[in-house]
Amino acid sequence: MTPCDRRDEARTLIRLGEIYESSVDSDKALRQYHAALELYHTIGNPSGQANAYFSIAKAERARGDLSAADRNIRETLRIIESLRAGILGQDLRASYFSSVQRYYEFYTDLLMSFHQQATDKGFDRLALQTSEHSRARTLLELLIESRADIRQGVDASLLERERDLRQRLDEAATRQVKLKNQTHSNAEVKAVEKEISELTEDFKNIEARIRASSPHYAEITQPGSFSISEIQSILDENTVLLEYTLGESRSFLWLVTRDGLKSFVLPKRSDIELIARRVYESLTTGPNLLKQSGGGASVQSRQLESKYFTAAKDLSKILLAPVLPLIEGKRLLIVSDGALQYVPFAALPAGSTIAEPSNTTNVEETSSQYVPLFRDHEIVNLPSAETLVILRREAQTRPAAAKTLAVVADPVFSASDSRVAGSSGSRVKRAVEDKVGASGLMNSRVQRALRETGFNESAPTIQRLPFSRREANAIVQFVPSGQSLKLLDFKASRAAVTDQRLAQYRMIHIATHGLLNSKHPELSGLLFSLVDEHGQSQNGFLQLHEIYNLNLPVDLVVLSACQTALGSEIRGEGLIGLTRGFMYAGASRVVATLWKVDDEATAEMMRYFYEAMLKDKETPSAALRTAQRQMQRSNRFSAPYYWAGFTLQGEWR
Repeated sequence: MTPCDRRDEARTLIRLGEIYESSVDSDKALRQYHAALELYHTIGNPSGQANAYFSIAKAERARGDLSAADRNIRETLRIIESLRAGILGQDLRASYFSSVQRYYEFYTDLLMSFHQQATDKGFDRLALQTSEHSRARTLLELLIESRADIRQGVDASLLERERDLRQRLDEAATRQVKLKNQTHSNAEVKAVEKEISELTEDFKNIEARIRASSPHYAEITQPGSFSISEIQSILDENTVLLEYTLGESRSFLWLVTRDGLKSFVLPKRSDIELIARRVYESLTTGPNLLKQSGGGASVQSRQLESKYFTAAKDLSKILLAPVLPLIEGKRLLIVSDGALQYVPFAALPAGSTIAEPSNTTNVEETSSQYVPLFRDHEIVNLPSAETLVILRREAQTRPAAAKTLAVVADPVFSASDSRVAGSSGSRVKRAVEDKVGASGLMNSRVQRALRETGFNESAPTIQRLPFSRREANAIVQFVPSGQSLKLLDFKASRAAVTDQRLAQYRMIHIATHGLLNSKHPELSGLLFSLVDEHGQSQNGFLQLHEIYNLNLPVDLVVLSACQTALGSEIRGEGLIGLTRGFMYAGASRVVATLWKVDDEATAEMMRYFYEAMLKDKETPSAALRTAQRQMQRSNRFSAPYYWAGFTLQGEWR
């Protein structure tokens, strides 16, 4: 019998065990699982062994032997960690880790069962540590890698090959732009696109080989798990950590302070995520109604507001009510999970608001009772608590930046823009562009990104963001003379953003269009000027992989663009997107957005934010709360849609 046949036999035994288990016959199920485990051992299949151990752990737990379940799930995780460390590519490692998250979820739940039997033995601490160890592992490794010289001691020929591939990629991208702006056959265009695809794959492979041969790489791929005490050490007396993990049968919340920890059992994942999606949808479907009514209270917008209050109140009862008496006035570090990553915690009702009946149809009454969580709490979001430990260590060894603020805003997206030389006198040129759109002036990467993200489908051109200019001018006023850099119009270019001089500034503010592609994260990015002063096309699309290659050891990056806090959700990793890219590039904290924000409202909010931070010397998290408070008090932008989408991730100090 071949190894392939024996593997199929082992899989059949696992399936038979599952059938017995579903019939509540744990003994027969266990016999099948153990037989499968023996076969997997014989043919040397560690992945199969991990699955067999996991199946045994589930069956042992089902019949009440928690100790046996514990032994087997720990053996499962040992194998998983060993297999993961051997995967060279970051994308593959993240994908693999996502596929085995159920093992960590099971162990977390099992440890909480131990905690319920013996609340004084610290099993809830172990459960939290397991939850942390299963989160954002690739991000942690990337952050450690970005601060380490993994190329030291690597074969020079590999490094030369990497440089050559990078140069060839740049040259191919340049040819691609020229082809799109001239008359060429589709075959020529497709040929260069194929070349870029092949070069990109070669580049990923060579980077994987560099990592594998680096003497420091083992330290990066197996950084170890931080203890809860180490996580508590990053907290102060005014800061608490709220960490959520969503499970198939039940979920958990841990409240961690500098000197204590409490845990809470919550409803199952599907119940929580159903309400979370209602909250997000009621916020993000509101823009058109609000704009149609001029930001006022039309019947439709009032109904939408009522829908939001109802859903948000229901979610708060689950997520916040258990801990409200324990977090009064505290700064909140929130590590969320699943659909909760899309929820603006700042806008969830808190305090006595949660206890109000949710059957009222009086919107004014509901609105007057609405006390959002940010009113009494600074709120900071984290992919994992361990991420903050790494970010803080790096910031402590970083020299202070020489200057204060660099602002990039109001790029030029089209040759028909009035800022292009001669554009006002060329009616024919503008008429043609209005008909065919700006796509003829953009390279194929931008076109594909726009197409796949569904960006601006109803309009033929990429719309200018006029209020981003007002935004830039307003916030620069708070910076002393000689301490700021303002890049507007054609200067708001991809070349300027990738220029090393931006690393001289403590803060970088970027106000432009953001493209989110959750299906193909590599097509996510930021748009800068797509044409030069003469209307000639240029590469203005800064893609996610290019953001990772930036060197920006700065205190703060503000992404004043649409959906910049989002990304491709990979279970166990969280949202893979622009925020993570800038953290890898060196930023200690990033302010980003959860949905398509309003241009004018954003300009107003950013003015409040920078005034609080630069004039009143508030921390970024406190300044964000101040700005949200100011927006909520305004008549025009009081609806949560206008201010709740902005989140701060990373260091709060």
